[in-house]
Amino acid sequence: MSRVLLTGATGRIGMNLIGPLRSRGHEVKAFVLKNDRSKEALAQRDCELAEGSFLDGESIEKAMRGCDRVVHLGAVMLRPPNMTESTFWDINATGTFRMVRTAIDQRVRRFIFASTDATYSALNPRYLPIDEIHPQEPYALYGTTKVAGESIVKGAWKEAGLATTILRYGSVSAGDEILLNWRVRNVMNVLKRTVTHPSSSAYDAN
Repeated sequence: MSRVLLTGATGRIGMNLIGPLRSRGHEVKAFVLKNDRSKEALAQRDCELAEGSFLDGESIEKAMRGCDRVVHLGAVMLRPPNMTESTFWDINATGTFRMVRTAIDQRVRRFIFASTDATYSALNPRYLPIDEIHPQEPYALYGTTKVAGESIVKGAWKEAGLATTILRYGSVSAGDEILLNWRVRNVMNVLKRTVTHPSSSAYDAN
């Protein structure tokens, strides 16, 4: 039986991953923020909780102790107005660096990293459909932090032999979010932003 450290456990994917991991015989330790209001829901899913932050290397080390696999889903996708870009970078990119280096030190057997299709340029793709070998040219800071994270993970594999898996997820929405967001008004706003963005293939100066 393996022991899995799961970050982003209270997120859309993480919350739904605990059950399948448990059913396959894995013990799950969820790495959560101390003030995460969703962590109470984890108690019903029979997993251990470890409180900490990607900004705190000591809490990462303590949480990862005894784990032989890491599933690193945790990140900030939409930067809150009160969060600086520097903190945003430190959580997503430097936080991944801390996770990976700790995994190497603690001889973790496999490190799974959640990246994103935002590492590609959806506004102006080189070709369609976009596939895994398409050049990564993010148009926003979130995608840039994930490109950096991928480089950190790949570097750990080359340098230290850490077995790694990188997954580039597309948009993931909960059922209520689909009903809330996919309204004509919201879709029209997205199209307007796309057609007026200078780097978009659909850009029209008029």
